[in-house]
Amino acid sequence: MKTTIADRVLLARDGFMMQTVDAVPTGMRPAFDCVLLPQPRIRHTQWDHGDTTSRALLAWLYVREITGDTGTGRELEAGLRRHLQSVLHPQTGLAYVPEHSDIPDGRYYYHLWDQGRALTYLAARLRVSPPCERAHLLALIRKLQSGLRHIATATKLPGGETALTWASDAFWNDSTTFPADRDFGDQNWIGWCLVASQLIEPQALLAEITGDPQDLDFAMETARGFLAGFEERRLSTSPMFATDGHFRGHFHSAVSGLLGLVKLSRLLWSRGETARATEWIDLAVRAYGWIFDPQRNVNSGCSCGWFPETAADTPHKCSELCCVADMVELAAELAQCATLDPRWASLSDLWDDVERFTRNEIFKMQFTVMDRLLPHAADQSSAPATLSRLIGTWGSCRSFLPDAGMYPGREGAQINMPEAATPATDNTPTLTSGGCCAYSGVRALHAAWKFSVLTSGTETVVRISGRHEDANVAIEQLQGGGIGVQAILDHTLRVRIPSRVVSGSVVVNGPGAPEWSIDKRWLALNLRAGQQGSIQWPVPEWSVSEVAGPLNHMGLWPGTDRDERLTCISTYRGNELVHITPNAIKLPYIDGL
Repeated sequence: MKTTIADRVLLARDGFMMQTVDAVPTGMRPAFDCVLLPQPRIRHTQWDHGDTTSRALLAWLYVREITGDTGTGRELEAGLRRHLQSVLHPQTGLAYVPEHSDIPDGRYYYHLWDQGRALTYLAARLRVSPPCERAHLLALIRKLQSGLRHIATATKLPGGETALTWASDAFWNDSTTFPADRDFGDQNWIGWCLVASQLIEPQALLAEITGDPQDLDFAMETARGFLAGFEERRLSTSPMFATDGHFRGHFHSAVSGLLGLVKLSRLLWSRGETARATEWIDLAVRAYGWIFDPQRNVNSGCSCGWFPETAADTPHKCSELCCVADMVELAAELAQCATLDPRWASLSDLWDDVERFTRNEIFKMQFTVMDRLLPHAADQSSAPATLSRLIGTWGSCRSFLPDAGMYPGREGAQINMPEAATPATDNTPTLTSGGCCAYSGVRALHAAWKFSVLTSGTETVVRISGRHEDANVAIEQLQGGGIGVQAILDHTLRVRIPSRVVSGSVVVNGPGAPEWSIDKRWLALNLRAGQQGSIQWPVPEWSVSEVAGPLNHMGLWPGTDRDERLTCISTYRGNELVHITPNAIKLPYIDGL
């Protein structure tokens, strides 16, 4: 899978990452508001700055790590860095929205979501930066941290510990009171996002990098604020999670907060603070299980990697690609906890989730072939120029109803979805590609790429099987199931057998059969340089009946009542979705975009 991921990353880099960024006086500005269908567009909004620019810069770090190419796009990346720095307030360090700030009068408009994205990029860049850049990056980080603390609300919990939260997800200087006569423009979304949740992951990374107690303190204080749920935004509650893992609110906020919590817990575990780490990892495990439980969660996630944009107690109408990326990363972080304690050994099965979400949602939601969408565009004359700039991006939302209506073609749309045949009506189906989701696609690919195979000295660990080569071994995927191996150096090869494969069906072949053993789905081989062989297993075919996707909010699914959720049977070969019943509805895009 690593080879396919590298190809998809190159498609993104040479496509939308290079083509939807415009030169501005402050550097290079990405576009947040993009649409693939029915009227393709690339448009700038107030989310271009702290949010999308930071996400774009993080994606460039990941692209360079995956491809090893440090030359392509260097000027563009430098322009993005200049633009980000231009919107970081010189005193507060916070990222502001320039078009809605009165800069000469010293009045600034801040989206607090932007601060988490900016801090995440700065921390990631600090980790890989040369020594000559560290002082500058740390100065930006410390200023941003100070600005966040200045407008935070500190609450003493019953045990005496401090929790940090923010009274709003937008501020006018240090106030949550905004000028009544001011229009803050299109897409001024307030009251959606949890702030504390966005700061845990970058603060945990900073604590690991710097070893500075203030970074760990900030991480712990924001983690407590997130879990206390004091912000109560977009349906979220206090506390944030019920005992069984149930939560409500903006899914991207909640799950990225869980991701940060698990990363922080693993850091605590490494420091010997196992009690708190255990408490938080167990909570994340319960929340992960609740996400997929249709008996307790009316908006349960799907096996293929569909997740609702909002966790609510009533059916929700759409998904969000950012949420898929969060779940890929969360599954990978939880899977790594399997080696911490025997109680979590079964979490290694979540590597199958990482593969399944990546193959069936991240791969399939990436826009790869213009000819597949062009026939459905409202304006055939202008669409090619815009769509060609969006190649490699990701569809933001898998709202199955409009998407299903678009892909049977115009004739099918006229029969099943008359609204789809007449563009520019309120019910016209759209396929959006928000900047947050586009760059989140790269983030998900990076997580799957980074963790699928690990090499450490004379040991190679294969968590997700696929084509791979490192200093120890060359691996090929076998069509019938399993992998072929050729040892380059003497080494130990550890291979995880997928969870649905019967352990007794695994066969190790090769001349001079290598020493091998199997323990709880992990097969270990001691290979000598030049040794060749194969590890074979039958690829399992399996099916699951599940409530798939959102409610029929437009009432346009044939054979489905308005506001009904559809029950599907999803059939897999290994972790690849190969068939859905009922198959008249493309749910999800088996052919991809």
